Amino acid sequence: MPVIPFLIIFKLFYLGNYPEHQTDIIYFDENWEPVSKKEMVYYTPPPEPAGDKFVCKDYYKSGKLYFEALSTSKTEKKFDGVARFYAENGQLIESAVLNNGIINGEVNSFNENGKIKGKAVYLNNKQLNALMFHYKGDPEGSPDYDTALKTVKEELTVEIIFDGNIKGIRQETYFKDKMVKSYDINGNLIGTARLNEADPNGNVLDYLEQANKPVEGTVVEYLYNPMRVKGITHLKKKKF
Repeated sequence: MPVIPFLIIFKLFYLGNYPEHQTDIIYFDENWEPVSKKEMVYYTPPPEPAGDKFVCKDYYKSGKLYFEALSTSKTEKKFDGVARFYAENGQLIESAVLNNGIINGEVNSFNENGKIKGKAVYLNNKQLNALMFHYKGDPEGSPDYDTALKTVKEELTVEIIFDGNIKGIRQETYFKDKMVKSYDINGNLIGTARLNEADPNGNVLDYLEQANKPVEGTVVEYLYNPMRVKGITHLKKKKF
């Protein structure tokens, strides 16, 4: 499972530092390559002093704010505190906590309607865990329900299927613990089932058939659009 590609990662590690003697505005295209003013999509004025730090900002061609952060350096991207990115409509689309150019803390991203897209915790620029959201209608999502995927050190650990409210009706699959938890429309737990421990050394087709199948406990089936309980089945332990 790849690390979520937050904007701050691109800003820190793939774009150059500020010119040492920048006195004029620098213009960029959509790929953040320097261009003429006529061809620009973004522009960056020189960093401005703010106490013992410097205010760094980028703007859209329209003059709307794209990025803002404080830096401990005028020429290097040693952002310090909370860095923020904005959509052209003014909506916050990402925030990140940094310490002297190192990501230490939460990074959150949102779509242009303000819905959370991803959140993660970083320590010394390394992603410890993350939660990534796909909503109904998203190219990567399902047409029937919303999905949240949790990763720990880039390994997928939990999948949550929900409908609008991640604390409401939902089904949570815990891959490491081999468990499924199901909730009703009020967010109350109504079923817990254990998943099968398939033999990874067996036949590939058998393994795919057996892996992550409920074998014991209370199994809840759902209908979608809207998400609702279809049926509840109580299983006794069995082997495939």
